[in-house]
Amino acid sequence: HLQIVEQPQSFYRFRYITEFKDNPHGPLTGEKSSKLNKTFPTVKLVNYPRKAIIRCWLCVSTIKDVHIHQLLTKNDGRGIRSEPHDVIIDTKNNFTAVFEGLNIIHAVTKGKKEYLDCLHKKKCHIRSGYEMDPRIIPYDEKALKNEVKSMEKNKAILYFEAFDFETHEKLCETFSCQIKNSKSPETNPLKISRQSHKNGLVNGDTEVLIFVEKVTKDIKVRFFELDETEKVCWEEYAPVEDLWHQVAIAFRTPRYKDTNIQEDRKVYFQLIRESDNSFSNEMEFHYQPDYRNQPNYIEPVIGKKRRMKAENTYVLHSLNPIEFNSDLESNQLSMENNILKDVFMTFPQESDAQSLSDILQDSFVTSSANFSEENRLLEVDPQQFEDVALSPFLASDCVIGELKSEQKILANSQSHEDCNENFLRGKPVQYHSATSDSGFNENKVLDQYTIARNLFRCLSEHCSPDFFKETLKNLKQEKINLQNFKNTYNKTPLHMAIEQGKLEFVKPLLNAGFNINDADIDHNSALHLALIYNADPSIITLLVSSGADLTLSNYDGEMPIHLGCRLRRQLHLYLLVNEDVIKYKSKKTGDTPLHIAAKYGYQDVAELLLKSGAVVYAQNYGNYTSLDYAIQNEHEDIVNLLLKHMNPLDRRNIFLVDIIRTKVQSENMCGLLEDYLRKNGECNDIIHNSGGTDLCDTLSEKCSLKQLTIN
Repeated sequence: HLQIVEQPQSFYRFRYITEFKDNPHGPLTGEKSSKLNKTFPTVKLVNYPRKAIIRCWLCVSTIKDVHIHQLLTKNDGRGIRSEPHDVIIDTKNNFTAVFEGLNIIHAVTKGKKEYLDCLHKKKCHIRSGYEMDPRIIPYDEKALKNEVKSMEKNKAILYFEAFDFETHEKLCETFSCQIKNSKSPETNPLKISRQSHKNGLVNGDTEVLIFVEKVTKDIKVRFFELDETEKVCWEEYAPVEDLWHQVAIAFRTPRYKDTNIQEDRKVYFQLIRESDNSFSNEMEFHYQPDYRNQPNYIEPVIGKKRRMKAENTYVLHSLNPIEFNSDLESNQLSMENNILKDVFMTFPQESDAQSLSDILQDSFVTSSANFSEENRLLEVDPQQFEDVALSPFLASDCVIGELKSEQKILANSQSHEDCNENFLRGKPVQYHSATSDSGFNENKVLDQYTIARNLFRCLSEHCSPDFFKETLKNLKQEKINLQNFKNTYNKTPLHMAIEQGKLEFVKPLLNAGFNINDADIDHNSALHLALIYNADPSIITLLVSSGADLTLSNYDGEMPIHLGCRLRRQLHLYLLVNEDVIKYKSKKTGDTPLHIAAKYGYQDVAELLLKSGAVVYAQNYGNYTSLDYAIQNEHEDIVNLLLKHMNPLDRRNIFLVDIIRTKVQSENMCGLLEDYLRKNGECNDIIHNSGGTDLCDTLSEKCSLKQLTIN
């Protein structure tokens, strides 16, 4: 029998004949070959004592179906030699045949009949056995063309057979392992070269871009986690949004299995090709806690590394006010750019005095700068806080303001809790006259911090709408600027009302003067958040009628219409769609709403957009149309829908369909496009006739034609 001593390499670049003739290099090597020790496919005839011949062919599979590609060698003085390749074996070489210098030559079959002749000749040769001049019989050209068309052209195997040297009797045969074309996106080794993000929130939906070796559309992105025993304990597939020129992939991370984690979790992701179940290298990704999932999570107001030094002063209502001189320009105290931190937790009832004093210290810290030596204050002993009662409004939210001027603010003898409670009850707030030389009232600023803290608390805990409206009314009467009341995540009370589902507070907040177009840390506006959290459609109506800007983009480049399409908020889209909105392009990709519907296969969304006047031939930044995306993702219903809404009187549509048809691999998709062309235009293989190879360039050139009537 035949024993394969050295298998051929698994991945090899199939070469073209011009490469082989001009400068033959890189022959097929063995799987154990290295730069220092070259090896080649090697076969040994076992348990046969006589001289023999081992012959090698290139086949598609183990059923001995001969490959359209050729297996050539180029030896000194003998020129190019084609199949079959014979090696004589005997005791001198230990009945072992080494096949050096083999090159797999890619056959370009289009319009060249000689490749069909060569393929048929190889078929006849294998059937005849050892005969060097086999009898060639006529063949059916059409049947052979169909066979070549369905042949797997990026995979091959070596077929070895042994013959007796004298009698030419066939002794045995064997097949090598599969050899894949390393430069074809369908068979090459999968590899991730670079990733844009290494971490994201547990809720998922983080957009990640990766650079890869060339891939096809049958690629998937698999996320998985390993336990202590290196076994997979969780896996999920990420939705692939875009495949750019086969070398870059855009996808969104899947939701992690546990959204209430308290620390980062390390997972991995890799590419998987469905056609041959190949997988790529693994890349790390870290899921991070998301505060929105943790109503009991406390974010420290000031971490240990950010503790204030000697100049910091703890502002307490038990201290006497001290006036100090400051420059008006450098010490202008306003709420602008102040970050208000909200903490979503109800403190346990059994809190000790020391923990409460720590909370109070962290809650009222302000910084100072440029103060004179004679006005320097000593740090307050924490023991002074032990007897201070915790304000009920501190039970859920601890808010600080990092003042732009870094000015010290000192409280007076009046309790800020009393001040605040009077304010919320509609009573006038008593401000003391302790002011700086600039005339600014420090106690009033401190009271605004308390008001902001309580306003956020109303949203984070149970609070009646009537009480909330009364609070906003009093804020308006006091002429307090509400525009810059924001938390750590740059969210305003309006954002939080929508995010936490307290929609009955939305209209009062709008009436109070909160900016409807303010953006949070992710640059999401109130309208973006209403779509993300699937708010009641009446809220969408209220926001739009109140002047929500439909052109604002978040950090993903999505306007509200794009976000609504991606999240498939059909009821909301009815309220957003109009003839202008459907033309808006994403700031990041240039996708129109119809691109997004076609990409994800949302037929109901696509129908709504098309009825509103969306055009199919609109191109994104990559010059792709919505029809491109629908065909690429094999959404047959979307393809049919788009074709029905394409105006055949517009020659751009005929060119578009014809160009895309030449690029389509799927027979089913190609059939849909050819049906459209037969009904509405001529099939003209535009890409080949124009000599172009890029869909984008050809489409741009042809689409420059204006509307013409088909004769």
